[in-house]
Amino acid sequence: MADEAMPPDMLNRAELDRELTEIEGNLPSLRDQAGRATGPERETLMAELRQLERRQNITRAKLQAVGGGVGGH
Repeated sequence: MADEAMPPDMLNRAELDRELTEIEGNLPSLRDQAGRATGPERETLMAELRQLERRQNITRAKLQAVGGGVGGH
């Protein structure tokens, strides 16, 4: 997460909430696609899935930094 470090007062909670909602909206579809794919396509989708899950974790951490937790997510 060091590549994402910034002071909490530089973070916008509403923007982070929107980002997390978008990420969490895309995860089920991507998981489903990766589960049905085979071969190189599956590997590509799994890499995308890991990247999106990492973004989810980073966004959740940022939300915790700006306001004590992740509401509703």
